[in-house]
Amino acid sequence: MDQLERLNRTAERVVEAVDKVKIVLDFEFCKECEICISVCPRGVYTKSENRNTRGYRYPIPSRIERCIQCRQCEILCPDFVISVITSRR
Repeated sequence: MDQLERLNRTAERVVEAVDKVKIVLDFEFCKECEICISVCPRGVYTKSENRNTRGYRYPIPSRIERCIQCRQCEILCPDFVISVITSRR
């Protein structure tokens, strides 16, 4: 098992889904830069009151129903915390 597989198996995740979109956050990698919160045009994210093991408060998609699947949060996250998964129907 390589290092990436080990990280993927141990990373804590937040998964929120509604309709055609699912947002997966590997919050243990988050460094609380808040880029995702600031770039989201629909205000999907809020900062969690909880902290990861490094002491950072991570984002949560508390208003996922507003998501327009632009993926700006995923693209601009410097730590690859966010994955936006869309289903095409």
